[in-house]
Amino acid sequence: MSEIATVLDGAVDQASDRSLEESLRGIATRLAELARRPVLSLLAIELQIHALRDPVFAAHFERVKAAYHREFAQVIAKVIEHYQLRSLIPPLQLSIALHALWSGSIVQATSADALPVEDLIMLMFKTATGCDVRSPSGK
Repeated sequence: MSEIATVLDGAVDQASDRSLEESLRGIATRLAELARRPVLSLLAIELQIHALRDPVFAAHFERVKAAYHREFAQVIAKVIEHYQLRSLIPPLQLSIALHALWSGSIVQATSADALPVEDLIMLMFKTATGCDVRSPSGK
């Protein structure tokens, strides 16, 4: 999980000279690529399911997952600050919501009529940060 936050933090740093739309597209595309990596993405789902069944494992896994959410929240906060956005929810809650969307897409976005996960992530981020979802610039 930490690998995901590290990759995204690097994507944010690389995107600092881009428009909000380009930055979000880069981050969302990277998340979608990670979701398509079967070992990483399915393992994350399997660990979560195992945590639901095993309270001892869950205690440890929840600490790991909370640390990941904090790392990802820092990435989100960096984007919000850089583009001077007004988040409707705190970065930690947005981190948790985006992670739920990402992990859900791994098992649910298998139908032909499903939106690509990168589009869903961008839409959710824009909505949660008060961006105009109809405008390509996001502002």
